Amino acid sequence: MNFMEKALWHKPEGYVLNISPPRCLGDLANDIAEVESGMKTLPLVQYIQDWNDFPEKRESFLKGEIPHWCPQNHAAAIAAVVHALCDRDGHNLPQCLVGLKAEQDLTISLYPINSPFRRKLKHNSPTACFDHRVFFESQLLGK
Repeated sequence: MNFMEKALWHKPEGYVLNISPPRCLGDLANDIAEVESGMKTLPLVQYIQDWNDFPEKRESFLKGEIPHWCPQNHAAAIAAVVHALCDRDGHNLPQCLVGLKAEQDLTISLYPINSPFRRKLKHNSPTACFDHRVFFESQLLGK
């Protein structure tokens, strides 16, 4: 069963998607690879939802590695989200995410920062986003 099939199998109220068990870094890269191009942020949003809903499982969410085949921009998006969550909640960033950067400044949806709106988004992003060149509003992190 692929990511979207698992996600749509059962969707309790209050959840963006329902994936069980909560995802680790390697699973997150696989999930992003499985979804259609316009939906690449869904696994990241689910990861954030799980991070916020299951604080006792956060260490397991930080396990694993980004697979070597994962596209650079996808890996950078994962790194930006996880880095911002770790900064916010006092966790150490996994070493495998240190130094991962997008090829150019991008939004979390992997669009170039090339408009006034996207430049404003960049300006309002969590500090961790600048390390990875992938930007999003801090509200995406919830909580």
